[in-house]
Amino acid sequence: MGILEGLGIVLIPIFVGYYLGTIFTRVGKYLNKLLTIVLCILLFIMGFKLAQIDDLLLKIPKVGVDTFIFVTILSLSNILVLAIYDKVKGKNAHYHQVKSSLAHVFLDISKLILSVILGVIVGAICVYYNYTVDYNFIDIASNVALLILIFIVGLQLGSAKYRLKDVLLNKEAIIISLLFTFSCLLGGVIISFFVNMDLPKVLALSSGMGWYSLTSVIITNAYGALDGSLVFFVDIARELLALILVPILMKNFRCTAITFPGATSLDCSLPIIQKSGGTGVVGLAISFGFLANLYVPILLILFTSI
Repeated sequence: MGILEGLGIVLIPIFVGYYLGTIFTRVGKYLNKLLTIVLCILLFIMGFKLAQIDDLLLKIPKVGVDTFIFVTILSLSNILVLAIYDKVKGKNAHYHQVKSSLAHVFLDISKLILSVILGVIVGAICVYYNYTVDYNFIDIASNVALLILIFIVGLQLGSAKYRLKDVLLNKEAIIISLLFTFSCLLGGVIISFFVNMDLPKVLALSSGMGWYSLTSVIITNAYGALDGSLVFFVDIARELLALILVPILMKNFRCTAITFPGATSLDCSLPIIQKSGGTGVVGLAISFGFLANLYVPILLILFTSI
């Protein structure tokens, strides 16, 4: 698949979904459950493919080590670059103490991880009993589910009534989104010295920005289920760390806190950002998250095509 073709396949559904979402605004309340179902299907398929890998148990420790390396270096790179920007700008948010329960977030993440585990179990059973599996059908189902997922994300953005002009022309959001992207790629370059992977692959794995649903599927299709599981856990770890770091960073490093969750600043991590920094940071977080959602598929297609 060429770069332009890949970008078209990924970006067209999100913009079509956005346009339809602005028309059918009432669908927004139904989309979260539908998105969760589609995402669980995709992760189940990834787990199923993971079970087909020879000597999987021997390779899991390496995935754990690589996940730690990616999470540590990417987090430090993100924080360092944006903290410098915060200090230069000298703007901080009015700090709010976070009192919300984290149980809901952990419940959602548990559903996703269980989907992967269930896929691995079913896949392992098929391997053990030599069941015939139509992998072409699985690949087609995975691609269709991915397109549906991206379309739903577009519907969510449109139905939430985010004005495209206001989002895309937010000067500070553009600056911090580019700095955050740079920090991810810088982290990827550093990571390449510590892992046994070529640079384009490392940069692809470093470009997920927390959007684990899209990233894990594209990486699985490009490099295999093992790398798909790696980037899934890297991006899941980012969301979990955001629950701890956003409230800590918000007091003195506003943009660092807003950008750390990556693409999820627009949705999953927005409540923790709002409760930590107040309503004054919500507009910037939405604009940043929207731009990050546009950058991720472009970077993934670019680096996986090299």
